[in-house]
Amino acid sequence: MSTKFYHSGVKMDLGTVMLMLAVGSFLFGLLLSIFKFNNNRPEEIPYWIAAKILQAVGSLLLYYEADSVALLTILADILILAGCAYEIWAVRILMGHSVNPGSHISTAVAIILASLVSIFMEYPFRNGYIFLLQSILYFLPGLFLLGKSYGKFSLRLILGISYFSTGAVFLTSSVVCLFFPENALSLRKSAVFNIIPIASFCIFLISGFIMLMLAKEKSDMLVQEMQKNLKKSEIRFQNIVETAIEGILIFDENYNITFANKNMASMLGYTVEEMIGRTYVSFIPESHTDVYNYQVSLSKKGEDSVYECCLMKKDGEKNWFLISAKAIFDDYGNFEGSFSVLTNINERKKRRCSWKKKIAN
Repeated sequence: MSTKFYHSGVKMDLGTVMLMLAVGSFLFGLLLSIFKFNNNRPEEIPYWIAAKILQAVGSLLLYYEADSVALLTILADILILAGCAYEIWAVRILMGHSVNPGSHISTAVAIILASLVSIFMEYPFRNGYIFLLQSILYFLPGLFLLGKSYGKFSLRLILGISYFSTGAVFLTSSVVCLFFPENALSLRKSAVFNIIPIASFCIFLISGFIMLMLAKEKSDMLVQEMQKNLKKSEIRFQNIVETAIEGILIFDENYNITFANKNMASMLGYTVEEMIGRTYVSFIPESHTDVYNYQVSLSKKGEDSVYECCLMKKDGEKNWFLISAKAIFDDYGNFEGSFSVLTNINERKKRRCSWKKKIAN
């Protein structure tokens, strides 16, 4: 969009509006960047930061533009149109749709070519042409939002009306410039055209805050869905380990037991509550502590292992187990403990010993 057609008497007012648009866009971009890089605030919408930064730079260039069509004006138009395109993608993602990554290049090329065409146009046709492009880019997200039934007066409906209203303002201005050039020339000395940037700024504020609210709403829904799925996974895991034939033990980084299934506790003659908090080594006979120390060293190196080890039951009886151990690490590579599946092989050991005795005899 170009403001060069405004009368010099109202140039300062329009410049102020464009500066406000630039500052407002930069602030929204900064706010979204904070959301993006703060792990506790997942309200980021892809492409929205880029949209606001592009619109901010474009508005700032228009604030400093000359009174003739220059490279600065063309560049400003390209940036603002690109920002509008990115905002369309942000709205689509907000509505749960995907965006083809390849559309970046094609959209950028189309906007650049469309903006360069305006170089060969005179006032007021050039302005009408740019207004027409902007109206299309504002109508599209409005149609996306208004084309879906929400069943009630929702924030998405308000946002759709805001985009549609902005598109209507630019379309009206485009029609005046393209089809009623004489009227556009007569209005050149009037402050009537101030309504374009002023209306844009007002709707910009409304749509910006609504987008933030919708982003927060979407974030909350995603968090709730993740928590719901996590709860389901926990229930499934709990059912699996509780009904498993094998014993299951989970240890912390100091090899204290943090979880034991009922079958594991039963095989050792304990209750689950009695096992929680005890150290793994407290179940291992002194004659097998070298096995324990070696396996702990392997786990802390990140090496999984399968080994045989003897564990003490509550009554002091020794039971043999085939143990499959897997080390657990956090996102930073720090050792957090181990997950072990234990299969009772005591009867197998007894049969093997009996068989060896028979052979020896």
